[in-house]
Amino acid sequence: MTNESYPDSAFRIAGKGLKNYLLAFNNAEYIYEGLKAIPILILVWLLFIWIDFFRARKKRINRLFVKIADGIYTSFIENKKYLLDLGKINLLTFLSLILIQFIFCGYFLLSMPFNYDEFWSYLFFSGESYWATLSFYPVPNNHIFFNLVSGTFIRLPFNVEVMLRLPNLIASIITIYYFFKICKTCFSNTISLILIACIITCYPFTIYSFLARGYMFVCLFYVLLIYTSIKLFENYKNKKYRYLLILSLVLGLLSVPTFLYALLPVVLILFIYLFKQKRFSDIFLFIKDGIVSLLLAAGGYLFILIFNPPKNLLSPDVPKFSITDAGSFNLIWSHIKETGSFFMINETFILVLAVSVIISSIYYIYKNKGAQQYICVLSCVMFFSPVFILIIHGTIPFPRIWIFMIIPIVLCSGFIISNIFNFLYTKFSLKKFALKLYAYHLIILFCITLLSGFNSLYFHNTYMDYEFNALRVRDLDPVIGKIKKIAYTNTGYEFYIADNIYTVRRMKCGKEWTDMERLDTIKNQDILIIEKSKLVDFSESLGNYKLLQFINGNICVFGKDSLFKPNKVF
Repeated sequence: MTNESYPDSAFRIAGKGLKNYLLAFNNAEYIYEGLKAIPILILVWLLFIWIDFFRARKKRINRLFVKIADGIYTSFIENKKYLLDLGKINLLTFLSLILIQFIFCGYFLLSMPFNYDEFWSYLFFSGESYWATLSFYPVPNNHIFFNLVSGTFIRLPFNVEVMLRLPNLIASIITIYYFFKICKTCFSNTISLILIACIITCYPFTIYSFLARGYMFVCLFYVLLIYTSIKLFENYKNKKYRYLLILSLVLGLLSVPTFLYALLPVVLILFIYLFKQKRFSDIFLFIKDGIVSLLLAAGGYLFILIFNPPKNLLSPDVPKFSITDAGSFNLIWSHIKETGSFFMINETFILVLAVSVIISSIYYIYKNKGAQQYICVLSCVMFFSPVFILIIHGTIPFPRIWIFMIIPIVLCSGFIISNIFNFLYTKFSLKKFALKLYAYHLIILFCITLLSGFNSLYFHNTYMDYEFNALRVRDLDPVIGKIKKIAYTNTGYEFYIADNIYTVRRMKCGKEWTDMERLDTIKNQDILIIEKSKLVDFSESLGNYKLLQFINGNICVFGKDSLFKPNKVF
């Protein structure tokens, strides 16, 4: 058989198999289920095509791998030179901030209790096969790219819980580095380092630097997208940054679908600038890269759209409104205030910041040209884009999906700080070097102080996770292998505790978990989770159970006495 016959043979075999399958059933339901196998057959066919392609172009592919390796090495050398060019004081301060962030978030990674979303993500996606991540989307909780990465990490011979969270810690450091490179394009070293300190100590950024969720990857690819757009604004012919643009768009969309909110203002402003400068050949390449990105991202969601109701991905169950509805602006403002509280800022600060951004941006745009002006316009548009996105989309999402707004908020704050510093330099004739030294010491002290207080703030917001973790360490871990069945009353947050116990059991034992059962009969259950108000309904059946813990002041967790009796010693 020749190489050329591979694709034809595969296609013929796949087609014959599908035909036989369809002929075997007359029932329309079976035929529909059979049609779902088409994408898998196409993948088999494409595999044969790839084998043929590889064999026919082996030398060319080898050269491609050499180019990739050379590109990685060149990038490493360029970044090393970039850091050394900062100067000793600037480099030392920057590395100190990175080290502070790594130490604190590394400690949080190891010490903070897992939350429900992390458990759920592990249970159904990263802890399962890659296929489960690529094909299962019951609710907007499958952060595909993150689950693929963390699913790879947990297969390493290390602690599962640490490996689940580690990708985000790595992603946060890369995010900080490229954000610093963006800042350096239009700000001085001092202001850039101040902005790095701001982003490191921002509450949502700190949380998702260690929690096993996909939002830090959203921040990473958002920063890479902005950084890439700046480089392409200067020269769109640079293939390295075109590839990075496609990578950022595709992996950002695969991290969380709402990355679409983040990319729209960046893509729009870059297109407008290219059009304004009449760079029509660059516009053609830009459109081409956008189409490639959309096709690749759609490919990543292909099996999810086939095997799940499209509503789960395209129209999740969140509040919707029309701009013509009465009270729609109040709804938008309420959502903005709620999102502001997620960022630890109140409505007064939001309004003051918005006015300050407008004034400082106008001044900065007037004073600068080129890449600096481009970044200022882009930052300002990104800062105000959520309002227009909400109006156009008519949907009120979860506040946490706006985590990428940390980037434009901090960037716009940079323009305000820059104007203040320039005023101080000229008005009071301050020596820049002296001010710089004071600023650097204050920056490091500021970071350490805020991150030191993170524990108490996080506990206040997630005390239920701490209560479950106490239950787990004290009572469940010693007997986790014996727990076979869990029952709960299916009201309130009982499911929260039950899901968490199942996930912990799987982490510890590596066994399949059993389906949860309604509390119709409890005599065969190992763990009971009952709302306090329902205790009276089951009081007669609890003779063989001991109360382990109250959680959230309302949920009673009981364990079977036999589980907690010490083993007899003969």
